[in-house]
Amino acid sequence: MIRRAARSLWLGRGRYVLTFVGIVLSASFLNATLTLVESAGQGNDAIVASARAGIDAVVTGAPDPQADGQRTPPGLNLNDGTLDASLVTAVAAAPGVAEAGAVIRRDRPARG
Repeated sequence: MIRRAARSLWLGRGRYVLTFVGIVLSASFLNATLTLVESAGQGNDAIVASARAGIDAVVTGAPDPQADGQRTPPGLNLNDGTLDASLVTAVAAAPGVAEAGAVIRRDRPARG
């Protein structure tokens, strides 16, 4: 009985070797994929951190129901992309604000 089991294992050695190789390759590809994803995520985090350097707060407007929920701060004219200077002055006058600047970013094209 033991002889027959040993012979069966010896004759099926190719199947065992290929199973082992398959498991090792699968684990290697999974490890490489996870490493690649983690590296890409760290690169994106560094890009976002450098873009936000020096920015302590961002002021946005309330959603405008007339403009499909688009946020429009008072004093901002989306048609020509201008910003009323009094809005920047009001933000600069708020307690704890050392410096204020204005940047207009359009997430959607302006309505015209």
